[in-house]
Parts: sequence; structure tokens; C-alpha cells
Amino acid sequence: MEDLEHIKYAKNVLSQRDFEELQEYIGDDVDYWPSYNFKPKDVPPRNKIEKAIVKLIGQDNHVEYWIRNPRGQEPTLWHVDANELFMKKYISENDSPEEPQFARQFPLNTHILYISVDPKMEGGELLILPNNTYVEGRPINDTNYQPMDSSRMLIVKPKENHLVFFNKPIYHATNEYKNIDPLRRDFRVSLMFSSWDYIPKPYDEWHHWNNPWVGIPAEQLKWPKGA
Repeated sequence: MEDLEHIKYAKNVLSQRDFEELQEYIGDDVDYWPSYNFKPKDVPPRNKIEKAIVKLIGQDNHVEYWIRNPRGQEPTLWHVDANELFMKKYISENDSPEEPQFARQFPLNTHILYISVDPKMEGGELLILPNNTYVEGRPINDTNYQPMDSSRMLIVKPKENHLVFFNKPIYHATNEYKNIDPLRRDFRVSLMFSSWDYIPKPYDEWHHWNNPWVGIPAEQLKWPKGA
């Protein structure tokens, strides 16, 4: 993938030893980990994920991080990275899918590091619209957003230990997944992390959270014991 001023792509960003250690640590069951996590810049790394992040980007900023592994074959729809946890917590507490305007706070950047990719998998590419930044007034998880046919699109095939970086609130999505081995659980595990220059709510209350939504209350979680 070509590098642009606000989008970068890097291969083998961790040493083989460090990457294999991180891969084993994260494993194939992303439900084992809290859905949304935060490391303040003045707090030393508390687990192997935070240690890997610090090796990659240092500790100049606060960091939000999350792990994902799509369970079905459906694509991820167009969205921008923002204060998603605050938005979902608000939706849960108000029992309404309407997003609050003040949830639309954006991090300094986003990193996507591919942890495990099934070599037999087809699809699952990351789609990036480099020239399409957040449209004011639209939801951050925008089920109705459709780029114009003339919009420039970058397509990134997921590869282990490769990293994608962008520092604008640009729209991105993933293609649907095909030819998935039903015996594998880790067909596309990725670690995402974003830098913040302040501590956004509700991370000022707690650093590890579940994935709240309508009918699912927000819960403060403990990091898995022994991890």
C-alpha cells in the first residue's frame, strides 16, 4: 500500500520474538479481554499489550486500545474512530440508539496491527477512503454512509505483524470474509490503538470496560487475573 502524508503502512513492526509473544498472549478468544481499554501516559505498561504498544509508539500520549476478531462473515460498515465508548455508554443509559453530539470527539490517530490471519481466508481487507473525513452531523457508526463512486479507496490485505496508521478521522471499513476455516477462532485478530492528548470520558473513571449498547449496561471490568 502506498504511503500518504496522513496514512502509513509498515511491515514486521515488532521483532519476531516480540510478535510471537504478543500473538500467544492475545490468543484466539477476544471475549476474554475487556472491549475498551485505556493507558494514561504517566502509568507504566501493566500488561504485554501495553508493553508492545509502548515499544511501537512510546508514552508521549494517552492510549486507548481494543482487540477485535469478527465472528461472522459480514463486513464492517463505514465508520470513523471517535470516543465510541462514551457514545455507547450514553446509548445504554438512555435506552436509545440516538448518538449524543458531544460523543464526537476524535483521537490524534489510529493504529491497526494484525495479530492473527488465517492464510486460507479470502476477503477481510481494510478499506480506507483517504480523502473522506468525518462529515459533521453524521453518526460515528454510520450505517447509511455511502461514498461516491469517484471516491479514492485504498485496499489493505491483512497480514500478520503489519501495521496501518492514519491521523485523521477518515472513513474506513472491511470487506466481507470468505473461505473461513470453521475450526479456527482466530481467522482475523487485530489490535487497534489510538493516541489521545487528554483523557476522554469515561476513562477518567475506569480504564477497562465492556461493550455497552441498548439493553446492555456499561460495566467497569478488571483486567483478567494473571494476564
